[in-house]
Amino acid sequence: MIKPILTASQLFLFLILFTIVHPLSAQQGPPGFETAQYGQRLPGRSLDLDFDASNRMYTCEKAGRVYVTINGIRANNPLIDLREEVDNSSDRGLLSLELDPNFSLNGYVYLSYVMDRHHLFYYGTPTYDADVNDMGATILRVTRYTVSPQSLTATNPNQMSVVPGSRLVLLGESKSTSAPVLDGSHAGGDLAFGADGSLLVATGDGAGLNGRDVGGKDNPGYGSNYWQQALDDGIMTFRENVGSYRSQLLDSHCGKILRLDPATGNGLPSNPYFDPAHPRSARSRVFARGLRNPYRMSMRPGTGSTNPAVGQPGSLYIGDVGWNRYEEVHVMKRAGQNFGWPFFEGSSFVEGRSEFYVVPPNKIVNASDSSQNIYYNALPDPSDSLALFSKPELAIGHQQQGVTYLQHGVQVKMPDLNLPYANITNGSTAIIDGGWTSRVNTLPEAYRNKYFFSDYSRGWISCINVDDEDNILEVKHFGQEFNNIIGFTVNPNNAKLYMFYGFTIDPFQVSYTSNQPPVARAQADRQFGPGPLAVRFNGSTSYDPEKTALTYVWTFGDGATSTLPSPTHSYTALGVQTYTATLTVTDAGGASAQQAVVVSVNNTPPAILSTSLDNLTLLSATTTTSLALSAVVSDQEHAGNQLTYRWQVIEQHNDHGHPEADLTTPTASVVVPPLGTCSGLETYWYRVVLTVTDAAGLSTTVTRDLYPDCGGMAQTITFPTPGRRAVSATSFQPVVWSSSGLPVMVYVVEGPAYMQGEAVYLTGRVGRVVLRAVQSGGNLFRPATAVERAFEVVNSTTADLSLQLAFNRRVGSVDSTVKVMLTVANSGPDAVSNVLINSQLPTNLSFVSSPSMTYQNGVVSGMVAVSTGFSQTLEMTLKPRMAGHYRLSAELASTDTFDPDSQAGSGTGDGEDDQATADLRTIEASTANWVSPNPGQVPLPPLQRNQPSPVANRVDLSLSLQVSSRTPAVGQPLTITATVANAGSLTATNVVVRDTLRYLTLSLPSALSVVATGTDYVVVEATFARVLPQQSAVMVFVVRPTKTGPGRTAAQVWSVGGPGPNLPVDADSVPGNGVGNGEDDCAWLDWRVR
Repeated sequence: MIKPILTASQLFLFLILFTIVHPLSAQQGPPGFETAQYGQRLPGRSLDLDFDASNRMYTCEKAGRVYVTINGIRANNPLIDLREEVDNSSDRGLLSLELDPNFSLNGYVYLSYVMDRHHLFYYGTPTYDADVNDMGATILRVTRYTVSPQSLTATNPNQMSVVPGSRLVLLGESKSTSAPVLDGSHAGGDLAFGADGSLLVATGDGAGLNGRDVGGKDNPGYGSNYWQQALDDGIMTFRENVGSYRSQLLDSHCGKILRLDPATGNGLPSNPYFDPAHPRSARSRVFARGLRNPYRMSMRPGTGSTNPAVGQPGSLYIGDVGWNRYEEVHVMKRAGQNFGWPFFEGSSFVEGRSEFYVVPPNKIVNASDSSQNIYYNALPDPSDSLALFSKPELAIGHQQQGVTYLQHGVQVKMPDLNLPYANITNGSTAIIDGGWTSRVNTLPEAYRNKYFFSDYSRGWISCINVDDEDNILEVKHFGQEFNNIIGFTVNPNNAKLYMFYGFTIDPFQVSYTSNQPPVARAQADRQFGPGPLAVRFNGSTSYDPEKTALTYVWTFGDGATSTLPSPTHSYTALGVQTYTATLTVTDAGGASAQQAVVVSVNNTPPAILSTSLDNLTLLSATTTTSLALSAVVSDQEHAGNQLTYRWQVIEQHNDHGHPEADLTTPTASVVVPPLGTCSGLETYWYRVVLTVTDAAGLSTTVTRDLYPDCGGMAQTITFPTPGRRAVSATSFQPVVWSSSGLPVMVYVVEGPAYMQGEAVYLTGRVGRVVLRAVQSGGNLFRPATAVERAFEVVNSTTADLSLQLAFNRRVGSVDSTVKVMLTVANSGPDAVSNVLINSQLPTNLSFVSSPSMTYQNGVVSGMVAVSTGFSQTLEMTLKPRMAGHYRLSAELASTDTFDPDSQAGSGTGDGEDDQATADLRTIEASTANWVSPNPGQVPLPPLQRNQPSPVANRVDLSLSLQVSSRTPAVGQPLTITATVANAGSLTATNVVVRDTLRYLTLSLPSALSVVATGTDYVVVEATFARVLPQQSAVMVFVVRPTKTGPGRTAAQVWSVGGPGPNLPVDADSVPGNGVGNGEDDCAWLDWRVR
């Protein structure tokens, strides 16, 4: 069993602001469907549930307890408690609960779980310790309990109990009589009943999930630590030491659908490989094989024979979690079906998986050395034997394989199956079977008699319509943002959907109400501090998906209320006092939603000063690591014994996590299995989260991520934070890259968005989206530390704003005034009333005056309103106080609308069109450079020292650039205009202008030529024969961006042939000396490519 771990190469410290968020407030089903918590909160994270005919809900907690809920009231004590017996590490646990088809008469409850290793070996012996949890090789166990007859009619869940001594072990009564589990996952474990009353048990391959597990000492997967242990202990035979190929081995329980007699656990005589002499053998129990991790399955109602002797239990729909290419839905309809794993994934042969090594029957070479018992199995070549395997009825590709389904046995590939994220290119998905809805009229017709299923990583729910022969007719999208579903059931009594989520402990119900409820969003500008504490609450971002008007009611927890959307309330208290402010919003149809915010007066959160893992960054990739967990914590208002601790251990895999059981002591011991091979295909790491909470409810959290020590050179990921976006915004491609140059994968891990290809698509809901970027290593590099970035999706009007900044002249003398023009343009579609412009002045560039702007503490500010299609210009007068080169920047600091391609207040130098920069230099020579403050932004071209004083009666050239769009898309034509002006008294001849174009393709006009090229740039130039005094010349050319992200073009006057031998050629500039020196013969333009 994994014992908690803390890990990390980076420390993230943040205060939990204690907004009590309804976990499903952002989930989006079809119109008229409501998602809400059902019943009372469960004590721990749960995985499965079932309903009896009286609509009592039975839930199984991952840690090992079974609870009963009646009419929303949960029993105080568990009906069954197996916590001593259950291994709760990683993806292990009490995995499945199934009620007997005749439960109302016999009270039978069936449970499937992974055994705690210590319990398996030592229970009933003097060395057994109920508090010990041992990590390692173990087995899957299936047991049956009997609910007492009086409980079957109880209306109070606290009056229900099981019959003492009724426990019966059906599978796994000993260490060698079940499916070995040699990994933290891949146990399978789901249960279902056939129409004939047979008990069906799904088992995983028990193999490593982080690599290609072929068994034995050369196995690179996670299971490599336990194969020898399993052999030594008798959990696994030599014959079974073949890793994932156990799924094909008939003498192994792994990777199968087992068909058992529910009264004995024996295989049934109508099973395809039944051996009457050994009815409890794996071969006798196997009904179908070739599965990887069949985590959930559902029997289609109305199918199969009721006679167990026929051997037709019905059409069993199986959600098999895939490896790295496909998620699969299989339909088991006959005995002996082979679903192909590990030879096939989807309908394609898995490259490199042609080996299948087993011990031939009755052949023992060396009983003490399993490596001597490996022989090639005489199966047909898998690449030539597709007909021997049952193709998946539905295969959902991970990396551009798309979606395929079977239609009368013929595979059909659909480019658009109305399934969200059908062409996922960035991801590891995990399919979760849900179940069948009935024909009852509690659902709209479109969702009756359908098979529902979901995806753990991608958060969608879909349903399948099939004909009588189980041929798929339609795959229909139901909803999205159902993130991390780990338990999913259809209630047969009312066809409502019920589910559990990986990081919550509440059961949730999806039901049809005809009126979709609103979404409540409660915020507070502060949530702790000394009293009296004035708090500004904000509920204005709440909304109704059906766009009806909302009413607001705030209750502040101290008896006061308000009906304003965003009220202010002051809390007065003596000593530490915590209040819960609750916002209730109600739509025009009467549906309501709530969200609460906790405010703690005269209190501050705990401070985590250090942890025992502060200097730890890497873990061994091949051996088990033991970690000691502790932290130094202080709290100004509470003693140490008033603080609670929560250590969370999560094995992260690309876009999702596998949480361990929480630890709640200040110190803990943690044993961490290795994460396996460093293949460069996927990224695995451990995340440990410590949350310390005081007695008043304030918490502080630190997070650490530990990566496998894969060797190779370190690399980093650069991932600028995306700006906020409107719900109606189009898709965008995040700007992200690695220092190694290897491709970076981006995933949506939370919020109203999904990835398709390399682009982020919004679902049309407001909320916070979290993106995760990973680079898995390879080519001499170790995996990069994953980087997460968040942005808000807002419900707002939209105005595409841009800013231009210009001096009336770019060369002036010390203590002479210059004018600055700041122009805000609005391309619509909506008008904007309040646009705040801020310009932080460089040192020694003094503010003189402005008719419409104000100056305070080094910042010049002005507010404008801009109608659609118009612009507004503000002016200010400045004065350089010392000689040198000045760089002035300005930005749109805030707006009351949403800008689709820029984020107000994000700083200057980031390439967005809501910021601008211009240079000014003094006539007087100086080496000094003065720059507007620009913290945390993309560096601008470096400044060069000021040039000597200009000489009169010469050529005076200046250069300016204009671009047709500051927010183009990849491939969009951009027109760049370069203008050379001559303010001097002489004619300039043979003026050469050069422009460097990076990540751009060029359409060459006749006057333009290429003078240099590189891997990512091209230098072009144009020559102007004559530029007369007080005249200008223009060069126009068209380019197309080839890469998303910030873009820039930099141009300069490269050389001037005349007016003759008099030097300098230009009165105040030196041709060809760069673009960052402040001279007026150079210019650059920034943009951001979508």
